Amino acid sequence: MSKRLIIILLLSLSLPTDLLAEPVLLTGEIASLEKQIVSAPRTDRWQIQIQWMHEEGTIANEGDLIAVFDSGSIKSQIKQSEERLAAEQLVLKKKKLDLQQAVVNAEGQLKIANLEVEKAKINASVVSTDVSKYDKGKYQLDLERALLGKIRAEQNLAVKIKEKELELVKQNINITKIQENLAYQQKTLERASVTAQITGQVTHMMHPWNGEKITAGSMLQQSMKAMLVQGQGSYRVQAWVHEIDVNKISEGDTASLKLDAFPNKQYQGVISSIASQSEKKEMWSNSAYHRLYLSFNEQPEVELLPGMSVQVVVEENK
Repeated sequence: MSKRLIIILLLSLSLPTDLLAEPVLLTGEIASLEKQIVSAPRTDRWQIQIQWMHEEGTIANEGDLIAVFDSGSIKSQIKQSEERLAAEQLVLKKKKLDLQQAVVNAEGQLKIANLEVEKAKINASVVSTDVSKYDKGKYQLDLERALLGKIRAEQNLAVKIKEKELELVKQNINITKIQENLAYQQKTLERASVTAQITGQVTHMMHPWNGEKITAGSMLQQSMKAMLVQGQGSYRVQAWVHEIDVNKISEGDTASLKLDAFPNKQYQGVISSIASQSEKKEMWSNSAYHRLYLSFNEQPEVELLPGMSVQVVVEENK
């Protein structure tokens, strides 16, 4: 090894680590602390079409309609559920009448059985000197039959009352299931028309399958993100750091921020959070990236809009 190389190595070892550290360069964008994410609603279908979207880049006011998803099949399901509910409620009314009538009939049979017992008791109470042994035996047998008939009538009444209770409970359960399903479908229909919960700029999301902007007519899988509304004011910078570089920076590190729209101005910020879990960014590469957020030391005096590109330079502190 040459003396010159040895000297260079010794010098490099003696230099402070902060002088050797290289800054981490990131590309970020302006993001709002206040945001609303619009996702495709859950339905019984694998995909749903978005029929209309608020124009990208424009400001949506709180309460404005910003997205409409296909609700044709949902409306059809609601109509079917309403028809089923009406039919089952009619069945419930009929069952109430029929089962109550069965109970009334059983009560009538028990009354008759009680009368038969009373009659048989009277005949059986006649002294043997007034009737023959044959008639006496016949009256006693009639009493036993009447008592047995009464027991059967009592059992039949108990069965009819129980049947009435069980059948009505079962029918009410069927109706409750339909009502719950109908409520879910109506809620899904409400989610098919999305209104802005905040006032802010509208951004259409990128389709994860084809990498194109989601527009009216796009087919989306349920829960897929379709639109982002970002509130005005309280802006911060959102950036992504490669998994290789994530250990070079930490929360609290300072950074220089330069807006592409205002290249002659530079601002200071600090890393406020770094995601512990990395995410795949297929549009960039097969590598994984960590999302991080930076806050401005002082909010810029220029007009900021969500999505503005920001150049981020983080000085490595390790």
